Amino acid sequence: MSEVSEAVTLVFFSFLMVAAGYEIKRRQQKLRAVYDVLDVETKHIAAGLEQMVQQGELRPYTGETVA
Repeated sequence: MSEVSEAVTLVFFSFLMVAAGYEIKRRQQKLRAVYDVLDVETKHIAAGLEQMVQQGELRPYTGETVA
């Protein structure tokens, strides 16, 4: 009987851990969709563009069109 109790506890704990992992992943994806979080590659591109703006090679986008 003790072995059955341990097995049930192990299965329940495993299910709980999988459910928690799934919920964390779901919330991360939701936050990324809402806030458009930059990944590693995009961060490097954005940093490069920011540096080009600071050096005067590019002008920051202001929404105005150049005539």
